Amino acid sequence: MSLVIQYPQHRGIILGAQNSWNLSDLIQALDRLLSETQAEDWSGQIRWLNQWQ
Repeated sequence: MSLVIQYPQHRGIILGAQNSWNLSDLIQALDRLLSETQAEDWSGQIRWLNQWQ
């Protein structure tokens, strides 16, 4: 959250709990995120990667 304060005009922040992901699941979730969203959707947004799990 400190990044949001430091960079209020950010282009989007993706959060993920490191201990809950193996590499292949992480890649699949990132692929879904990139496939299902557009750059315009992200401006000022903070989202959990788990949405695309």
